[in-house]
Amino acid sequence: MSTGFAIKRDSSGLNSFAPPFSDQGFKVILASGVAQSFTIPSNYKEWIVLFSIETGGSIWVSLNGTPTVATGTISATTDERNPGARLVKAGDVISMITSATSLEVGITIYAILE
Repeated sequence: MSTGFAIKRDSSGLNSFAPPFSDQGFKVILASGVAQSFTIPSNYKEWIVLFSIETGGSIWVSLNGTPTVATGTISATTDERNPGARLVKAGDVISMITSATSLEVGITIYAILE
């Protein structure tokens, strides 16, 4: 089963964001320099992904690619550091990496109800 999320308006007419607990979540302890990946389910077309990162930690996240950790040189990237929430599509692959010795990460996903 997938927990859906319908964006609703509050009493002021503004979008509100207070999702229920999801029945689809993931957790991992990332090891330094070792990327971990998961695939977004295909039973809905679009999903919201929420990342919960251990306090003081840093991860780089890639959509349908391989993330790399930052170096001492400025470089172009499509990886994102510590994203909060992102909209993704069914079948997308989310990959994460850290330069920390180890780092706990929680991932919660919500199906976008049409």
